[in-house]
Amino acid sequence: FARSHFVVGELPLMPPMRITVGPDGVVLFGEYGSGGGRPVRIFASRDSGRNFEPVHSLAKGEVLHIHNLIYDEGLDHYWVLAGDHDKEPGIGQLSADLQHFSWFVKGEQRFRAVELFDFGDRLVYPTDTEREKNGLIVLDKKTGQTERLRDFEGSCIYACRFGSLFAMTTSVEPSPVNESRSACLLLSRDAERWDCAFRAEKDSWNADYFQFGSIVLPVGHGSNETILYSGQALREIDGRVRVSTASGLY
Repeated sequence: FARSHFVVGELPLMPPMRITVGPDGVVLFGEYGSGGGRPVRIFASRDSGRNFEPVHSLAKGEVLHIHNLIYDEGLDHYWVLAGDHDKEPGIGQLSADLQHFSWFVKGEQRFRAVELFDFGDRLVYPTDTEREKNGLIVLDKKTGQTERLRDFEGSCIYACRFGSLFAMTTSVEPSPVNESRSACLLLSRDAERWDCAFRAEKDSWNADYFQFGSIVLPVGHGSNETILYSGQALREIDGRVRVSTASGLY
């Protein structure tokens, strides 16, 4: 292990929610934290994480924080997923050379996401919000038009692929519109029709101090349908990793 070096200037560094590897081994992340009162930066490393420097800064009040950056091979740019409230949520585009940034869609909770699936002409993603009922959104890459396919019972911050199987999970983040006390592992063959394959109840510990109840998934695309997941603040699976087959769950 070796310590990474960051060029941060006068602003203290906020840690990432996700870290992304793009073309040519570039490592990127956006700052995640209560950044509404300060600029929020995107950092990149071109030497395998040894040194990071800011490549873009979002103005004070433009976003609360950045959830994720995901590279689009077909369009050769990164999708930048940001949150959280009022005009802050959005999905932006950062060029592959890290020189140009623009917002694609902005300012509504339906654009508040952490993970997404890329289908070439469209993005499919679950929302992550405590202010509205969460749902599955299809976003057209050319027009920015959206279609809501279904509702989910909680916010979604984890999604990945196990072979040809799509997976996502809901979290227990109680709010007036998300009242469920259980987290769900959802599986799909087409990323449009989903079934809950596993469910776990929130434990009795206070979520403000001991985390929301979440089923945690890996990041990325696995080569086979071996399903791995772990529990956070959930009864019976808290702090445990489970390995299942698709036939055993779905």
